[in-house]
Amino acid sequence: SMIAQPTIGKYLKGLIEYNTNKIGGGVAEILYANNILNSLEVFKKQHYALTANHSKVNNLLHVSLNFPIEDKPRLTREFYIKVAQDFMNLNGFKSDHPFVLFEHTDKNHPHIHLATPLF
Repeated sequence: SMIAQPTIGKYLKGLIEYNTNKIGGGVAEILYANNILNSLEVFKKQHYALTANHSKVNNLLHVSLNFPIEDKPRLTREFYIKVAQDFMNLNGFKSDHPFVLFEHTDKNHPHIHLATPLF
């Protein structure tokens, strides 16, 4: 079964750098972007715009969704996107709430990372 590891913070720059480095190293890719263009730079600008007028200090949710290695054969791009959308919905986010979804292949177990602004 899937294990979710959420973190809430204000570390957007670090998250962007982390994933940019993973993508540059060939061990990650952007799988999906909900209600934003498929670009980390656009995500960063949109995040700052959306959270600028809100007093929340910790305004970024980052969730690592981890799956058992036995599930790997069924873990398609479409499956990951559906899991991310369901996760957002089950946690009270509207369907148009922006988020970006990454797949990382740097560990033995399959996992994806979801990042979304909190406002």
